Amino acid sequence: MKIEISLQGTHDGVELRSLYRWLERGRRELAAHGTALAPPVAESEGHEYAMGAGAFDVIQLVVDAVPQWGALAVSITAWRAAHGSRSSITVERDGVKVTLPAADPDDLSMVLRALEGLEASADPEGGE
Repeated sequence: MKIEISLQGTHDGVELRSLYRWLERGRRELAAHGTALAPPVAESEGHEYAMGAGAFDVIQLVVDAVPQWGALAVSITAWRAAHGSRSSITVERDGVKVTLPAADPDDLSMVLRALEGLEASADPEGGE
């Protein structure tokens, strides 16, 4: 199934690129927990979330049928703490969105609960 991450804030394009690089460096850890980081989509491929003018709209992840949210929660929390991000983060799966507010960026338990909310809210028959 696909997971999409987007940021909303003053420097969301710069921060999204930074988050992508952070997740890319942790690719092995994410893969060990059933999550793969999808490569950025080239604008020429005509994807609705294509990179354009050097900017990202979303980060795409592909997760196993039963995602283990811990590794992704740790990665997001560590990135927010290290970069002092002021953007809120929206994570979407199968039309279900959760938004992590900009406040308290290093609250791992809040991030983990929000990601687990994707699982609880998703239609069990709606997965890929």
